Amino acid sequence: LLGTLPVFAATAPYKSYTYSMAGKAMYSPDAYVPDRVITNFEMGLSTPLNGPKDIFVDSDRNIYISDTGNDRVIVCNPNWQYRFEITSFVNEHGVRDSLSRPQGLFVTSELIYVCDTANYRVVVFDRAGNFKEIIYAPQADVMGEDTIFHPVAISVDVSGRMYIVSDQTYSGIFSINEDGTFQSFIGVQKADVPLATQIRRMLFPGAVTEDFITATYNNIAIDADGFVYATTDDIDDATLANAIKNNKADYAPVKRLNSQGDDIMSRNGFFIPAGEVDFADPMMAGSNQTSGPSKIIDVALGENGMWSIIDSKRSRIYTYDSEGNMLFAFGDKGRQLGNLQNPSAITYSGSDLYVLDSSMNSVTVYKRTEYGDVIDQALYHSNTREYSKALEDWNEILKRNNNFDAAYVGIGTNLYRQGEYKASLVYFRAASDINSYSDSFKAIRKAWTEKYVLIAIVVIVVIIVLLAKFLKYVGKKNNEGTTKLGKR
Repeated sequence: LLGTLPVFAATAPYKSYTYSMAGKAMYSPDAYVPDRVITNFEMGLSTPLNGPKDIFVDSDRNIYISDTGNDRVIVCNPNWQYRFEITSFVNEHGVRDSLSRPQGLFVTSELIYVCDTANYRVVVFDRAGNFKEIIYAPQADVMGEDTIFHPVAISVDVSGRMYIVSDQTYSGIFSINEDGTFQSFIGVQKADVPLATQIRRMLFPGAVTEDFITATYNNIAIDADGFVYATTDDIDDATLANAIKNNKADYAPVKRLNSQGDDIMSRNGFFIPAGEVDFADPMMAGSNQTSGPSKIIDVALGENGMWSIIDSKRSRIYTYDSEGNMLFAFGDKGRQLGNLQNPSAITYSGSDLYVLDSSMNSVTVYKRTEYGDVIDQALYHSNTREYSKALEDWNEILKRNNNFDAAYVGIGTNLYRQGEYKASLVYFRAASDINSYSDSFKAIRKAWTEKYVLIAIVVIVVIIVLLAKFLKYVGKKNNEGTTKLGKR
């Protein structure tokens, strides 16, 4: 059963919750509450937004929106006031050119990268909106005739290398050098081949000719260490449901990729980060109930290892820590402040969350609550190895939400790191975290062995010495008996 709903959760038009290790949704205090909705009026736009697809916040808190339906990019200052827009430009040939159905955006300290989707290219501008260059479809032998360069999302690392998601490419993510040359594909998805087909292929090699297409990615983000977070909503429900149930990373809808394309995401939570766990949707009832796994359409990276994904099916946001533990989930469909109709992108601005809605042509701003601040503080102290402070934070979280199994794990983990193994057992047991409980038990056994091993060695040596002396004494008596006359 769901836990008791805190009275202050009524400040938002949705219910926030987490999941227990048993897969039960448990109500929790709101970590984020809606603050306001930014519309064309607040931005001062003469032409209203029309089906915007992406939003980006740069290091100076300026906001960039790809206004896809109007073939332009809108740039606002941190107060959401309109600065300028990018729509047409003079290209490298001196010819008047323009954007067409732009989607993905990325901004560095010097450049603005725009996925000019309908023109099958990426256009680069300086921070003032002046044209710099065009990245066309790369040429490489590994790119087959069926590979189409249709960019919808982009991220750029500190060296200028571009990672581009093409929604019509099944070979993975384009990795393109700063000069526009193709480097490689990374992160190719695993094709879901039915078991029956796998068996037929083993029994009759070459006889089974069905082709199974890998899933395509739909969005991308990059962290400060250059690792790429990529999302997909192209995995069928049955495969994704099985992956969530069995913690199978191969078919996870979110991956963290290194430069070679290896998935290095930590998935140490109760379930892989994939959005909804209870597919009957415990937050809804009756005819409004949504079923099936989440459809993840974007990922946003926050501070202290916190990151969020958004589910277009439920208009809901799921937030995790760097270990893959779900911290909280919130959001719902609707038209009240805080609800969404058709979310298309999500991003962080400091501790705030901005969610772009392509149907309502607006941006909803969510503010983090005091409860959310304590969670962030616990993550910070854990990351900086201030375990005693992190322990205080997690205890404070439990006071506010005793349904939070991840908090029990957090306390247990910090006690474990401080060498308080027996104490950590209590919290791991409370969360039914068998693996962590086993680790603590092994640590206790190891500590006991290290503590008493010297004593054990001394005892063994003493026993051996005494036994040797005893045997020597027995030998002496036996020798005396062999030389003694008469009865022995």
